[in-house]
Amino acid sequence: MSEATTITRRLSLAPDVDLAQLLGRNDDHLRTLESQFDVRIVARGHDVMLKGDERQVVKAERALTQLAELVRAGAPLRALEVRAAARMVSEDEAADVKSVFADAISVPSRKKWVTPKTVGQKRYVDAIRTHDMVFGIGPAGTGKSFLAVAMAVNVLMKREVARIVLTRPAVEAGERLGFLPGDLYEKVHPYLRPLYDALYDMLEAEKVASLMEKGAIEIAPLAYMRGRTLNDAFIILDEAQNSTTEQMKMFLTRLGFNSKMVVTGDVTQVDLPASRHSGLIEVQRILGGVPGIDFVYFDEGDVVRHRLVSDIIRAYGVHETRTAAAREAVGRPAGVVEVSVVDDAEMRGLNADWRGIRRRTDVLAFPLEAPAAASPLVGQIVISADAAARQARRLRVPLAVELDLLATHGTLHLVGWDDRDPVEADLMHRREREILRDAPSRLWRGLLRD
Repeated sequence: MSEATTITRRLSLAPDVDLAQLLGRNDDHLRTLESQFDVRIVARGHDVMLKGDERQVVKAERALTQLAELVRAGAPLRALEVRAAARMVSEDEAADVKSVFADAISVPSRKKWVTPKTVGQKRYVDAIRTHDMVFGIGPAGTGKSFLAVAMAVNVLMKREVARIVLTRPAVEAGERLGFLPGDLYEKVHPYLRPLYDALYDMLEAEKVASLMEKGAIEIAPLAYMRGRTLNDAFIILDEAQNSTTEQMKMFLTRLGFNSKMVVTGDVTQVDLPASRHSGLIEVQRILGGVPGIDFVYFDEGDVVRHRLVSDIIRAYGVHETRTAAAREAVGRPAGVVEVSVVDDAEMRGLNADWRGIRRRTDVLAFPLEAPAAASPLVGQIVISADAAARQARRLRVPLAVELDLLATHGTLHLVGWDDRDPVEADLMHRREREILRDAPSRLWRGLLRD
């Protein structure tokens, strides 16, 4: 930090500010602000000195001033709120931290109030208040489900609706409910546990049990929504990325009079088989722009779990962007797949070096570990000429046809297809036939000599 850009500012806090709340135990909250803004902060009673780069000092002062106003208003201030406020001001100097944190949702639990912790969460809560159907889409830990349940409990307690309906697709374990042991409750309970956890944060366990017994709270798998009309209800579909296109349409058309519907999910964590399309991904194209429906998108900046969760989501985002760039290269003039043709001996050596198995195979695929910038190179395919010749003779097809098949098979491996599972293998082989059937000419024309 150069002296030319370093300034010192003095901030005098109002005398009625509770310093223990604002500064935190052992000034922990100040240390958090120092780390976020890369400044030095020293408190002497109600006088606070800030030193550092001018722009960062201004941001830190704004964050501290708004946090002080929250404390004066009687709002509890924990490490979570301090980190969230620092992040908001760091990203937007004009961010109104107080308006975000002051938007309290009353719930009858010991917490009494649930408040948004980010600008994105505030926008989400406002959308739920003003729209009959809201989609909250973003990574784990952004409060999509928690805030939706808080809003549902709030309106139920105010008797604005007669019941809450919570549902989820039961597909995570890849099991059909009929094959699981126990009655309906025992079958679906593990899938719906996160919704129970959110409810228990808002209501005492005895109150939840009482409301469920009266039918004021209903928790059921998505499949059990079919054929119903849900009037006078607050309805939440959680983990909607695991609903199929057909299930999503079925669910959305359950909306009845005086009802509100919130759909949440993370489109990067789809657990459906490769052959099924996610209803949450498709619905954005179908319903975008329809009056009365709002889509709210979250990112890693809205994560309110452990700080590492944001870093993990960001790292996966970079990885997925690079992978997508490599996959999109397939089929484009700029997309490049390097092909090497070797004999059985070299193929056996490659298998030993890269897969730990000493045997020959017909094709290997090595996807590109993409650099930060997108590259036209998708990866490398290695084909055994000896294996291709043997297989062509056995199948009584020209060698060029077998090489076409191996090249197509290897390319599909490069872009994420897998044939270790029988179902996925069948899908992959179908895709190979489609590609080869539609190919305008042999992939190997000009490479082989007659």
